[in-house]
Order: sequence, then C-alpha cells, then structure tokens
Amino acid sequence: MELSTEKPTWYSRLSSVAGFTASGLGGGLLAVLAGTAFFATTHMDTKNFCMERISYSWDSVLLNFLYLLTCVAVFWVLMFLLGKLPDWSMYLIAGIFVLAFALIWVIGAQSAPNNDSGIVTQTGAKLASGDLSGLQRSYFVYFPFQLGYVLWTQVWSSILHVGDNYVPLEIVNAVCVAVGAVGLIRLTGLLFPDRMPMRAAVLFVLAFPQGAIFSTFLYGNIPSFAFATWALCAFVSHTKKPAWWKMVLCGLALCVAVCLKLNSLIVMVAVAIAYLLWIVRNKKWLQTLALIGLVLAVVFGKGLPQLYYEKTTGIRFGKGIPMISWAAMGTAEGAYIAPGWYISELTRGTFEDSDRDPELTAKRSGEILKKRLGELGSKPGEAFRFFYEKGASQWNETTYQSVWNTEVRGCYNEDGRTGLARFITDGHQEGFAQVLDATAMFMYACAAGGAILLIVKKKEPETAVLPILFLGGFFYHEIFEAKSQYVMTYALWLLPLASFGFSEFVGCLEKLFRTGNRQTKEKAETAEDTGIRPDPEEGKEETCEDGSDVSA
Repeated sequence: MELSTEKPTWYSRLSSVAGFTASGLGGGLLAVLAGTAFFATTHMDTKNFCMERISYSWDSVLLNFLYLLTCVAVFWVLMFLLGKLPDWSMYLIAGIFVLAFALIWVIGAQSAPNNDSGIVTQTGAKLASGDLSGLQRSYFVYFPFQLGYVLWTQVWSSILHVGDNYVPLEIVNAVCVAVGAVGLIRLTGLLFPDRMPMRAAVLFVLAFPQGAIFSTFLYGNIPSFAFATWALCAFVSHTKKPAWWKMVLCGLALCVAVCLKLNSLIVMVAVAIAYLLWIVRNKKWLQTLALIGLVLAVVFGKGLPQLYYEKTTGIRFGKGIPMISWAAMGTAEGAYIAPGWYISELTRGTFEDSDRDPELTAKRSGEILKKRLGELGSKPGEAFRFFYEKGASQWNETTYQSVWNTEVRGCYNEDGRTGLARFITDGHQEGFAQVLDATAMFMYACAAGGAILLIVKKKEPETAVLPILFLGGFFYHEIFEAKSQYVMTYALWLLPLASFGFSEFVGCLEKLFRTGNRQTKEKAETAEDTGIRPDPEEGKEETCEDGSDVSA
C-alpha cells in the first residue's frame, strides 16, 4: 500500500519518519550481516557435543560470489515457473514440502530430549497421566516461564497418549513448522500485494529447511513461531482492512506464543510499535484502545500457565531468576563458549547464592553487570571484539543449531538414525552447512534491500513491523543470552522482506531487458519508416581490378 496523497500532518510525518528510520536501521544492519557472511563463517563444533562451542573462520570470497550468482539464477528461473501456477498452489507446495521434509527428518532422527528440553517435556508427559512429581523439581523455581510449554506438552501428550517415546510431540512440531511456513507466505502477500514477492517467498521457504530440522528439539521455539507468525498476519490484515476480530485473533495468538516462549514478547513489542504508527498515520485514534488491550492481554496472559499450575497443584514457583541476571550473563565471557552464551553460574548460581531471593539476586546481578559494562567501556577494542563475535556466533551460524541439536541427543532407534537425518549427521554436516550459509547470505542481502526499498517505495510505516521485529531480536540477544537457535525465528521472519527485495531486483532486471529490446525494435522500425536500408557494401574495402587497395 502506498502512502496517501492527502496533505500530511506533523504527526503523520512523524509516523512515516519513525517507520522509515526503523527500516533504514534494519536494512543497514542486515547489510552488515550479509557482508559478514560474505567474508567469514561461523559454525558449531560437532566434535564437542558436551559444550556449545563456536568456531570462526574466513570464507572464500570467490566461492561466495559464485554462490550468490547461483542463488539469483536459480530463484529467477523458478520464480518464472511458479508464475504459471495459481496462488492457492503456492501455499500447498510450501506447506506439503516443509511438512514432508520435517516428518522425514523427525522419523529418521528418532531424537530423544535431554537437559532442559527433557525436563519440560517429561514433566508435561507425566502431568498427562496425573503424575505431579516433575513440577516439584527446583527447575521450575528457577524458570517458571517454562510452564507454558509444560502445559502445551501436557495437552498434546493427553491427546496423543504419549508414553516414554516423545517422537509424536516432534511430529506436532513438524506440523507447526509447516503452518508457520504457510503463514510466512501469507504474511508476504499481505505486506506486498503482488504475485512476485509471494513466488519469491515460496522459494525462500523451500530454501530454509532449518525450521523443519529443528522439529526434533522439543522446546517452545517452534510452536511459538507458528502462533506469532499468524499473529503478524492478523495484524497486517487489520491494517489493510480493519476489523475488531482480527486484533482479537492477533492478541490470542500472541498470548499463546509468549506463553510458549517468553522471547516472543519482542513480537508483541514490534506489533505494538507498528500498530501505533498505523494509528497515528491514519488518525484512527479509537484504535488506541485496541492497542492498549492487546498489550495488557499479552503481558497479563503470559503468567496464566504458572497461575493455573499453582491453583491446581498448590505448588508455589515464585518469580524465578530476574531478567537482569540474563543481562549479566549475556555480557560475560565464557571460558569455552562464545561470548554471551549460557553460563549457569551467573543465573542459577547467583540465584542459589542469594537463597533464591529474586530481589537480592537482582542486586548482585546488577553489580556484576555494572562492573562488566565498565570493563567493556574502558576498552573499546575489546567491546567491539566481544559484541562482533557474539553477533556472529548467532546470525552467522546459519544452521541455527538445527543439525547440532539432532546430533547431540539420544536416539530411540537402537540401530541409530536412518534416512536423511543419518546422511546429514554422518559426515555431511560441513557440506550441508555450506549450502545453508549460501542461502542465508543471499537472504540477508535481499532482506537488506527489501528494508531499504520500504523507504524508497514510500510504503506505509506499519510495513516496518518486520524491520522493527528484527532490530528488537538482534539487540535483545546482543544484550541478553545468546544462542543461534534463538535467532532462527527472527531469520525466518525476514523471509517476507527478502522476498520483496528480490522481487524488486528481478523486476528491475526485467525492466532493463524490456527497455533494451524496445530500443532495438524502435531503431529497426525507424529505419524501415524512413526507407533507410543498411548498405550491404558498407564497411568493405574498395579495391582495384588487380586487387590492390584504392587508397594506396
């Protein structure tokens, strides 16, 4: 949707400037990520399953340039082929492909959860059979926000009659990935109502299998992604054709997404900011009530799973580890892991040392954070190195721990993994990671172009919801806990933006070709109209009868 031609007011200008600023910052940062991926690579150390170790290395610039050219050529050809298909088939193709890929991976991997994933999954499965022992663990005193995923697991365990084998829950993950993938294409069509971006979105979805592979990881990431994606769809649909029920659906979907994964609060913040820009730009002041209702519903709704379990079991979980502890950990340097990755001593350790008192823990974590920020502030070079490596360990590790999470976990199959999962994890990780690096680098570049084009094309400011969401996710994980698996969903939410950027790029190329062909045709028609015909003898050297040159 283009900006209105009516005379803008000062506040509508302010709304546009805010939206364009977010798009510009997001585009610039994405260009940096694309440049980083072009010159360097980051990957999980598959030789050390006990630690989430990251290794950094330089890339082949020539090879990456060839990768980019290949991606452009392949996407261009496939977009042309998809143009012959109806819109509904695009959703069908993407949904079936992603679901099939995820199911093949899940069934072949037969992955069993462990550590945090194992604790929350086992607790939910036990609750489905009436066993409350899992909730009595101190784990949920540390992390009560995990109770949302416990409730999700309990519900599905009851429906599917899950026993000691949790693969059926991974199949639920696979369905959620497919639903989220279809949502990304729908979101693209709503933001950019043209068939070309939708076609590109299908290709980007097919080229990004990380979500499908991540289905083996039983945690809140995948189902939260699916609900948050459709919440974004409901919001954008509301900005195109307002209806109260769309914002109700948006609020409900965001509530579920935040309960499943607390980090989805960033999606709520992005929607709230974009919604405010839309309200100001269109002078829909009454919609402010809907905005306030949305925020309140999500903020208060996120505590409902904990309230439910406390009321039904009588167990008190408390407030858990305060957020400032995660910031203290996120700015810390680990001995064997990448900067800002998980260090239990700075979260659980500080909480235990403070007798599980959230206020005292917050005070001590604040002192640790203040001291660390002072160190980084006094050494700018060290600060740059720290935050660069922290960012690269997440955004430039483009498997997003999807393959690694399958590799490091146990397997229900006594004979080990089979099929595609075995092929990739049994010695083909590096080659597969190179393919994912290429598509991620291409996607970052296209998303950077798409964000900048939001300004050039003067799109409505609420279309900046994706750049705002990306900026929120990037800076949140630069400050708090870092893991590449956490930024995977933000990378997936960049696909509509990348689709817009690539479709505009293709449109420019096609326009250049059409212009060149038209100019050639016009010259030919002009020559025909004036009766001028090319002289077949023109350009030939004139010679004498004996063959010598006349000029001589």
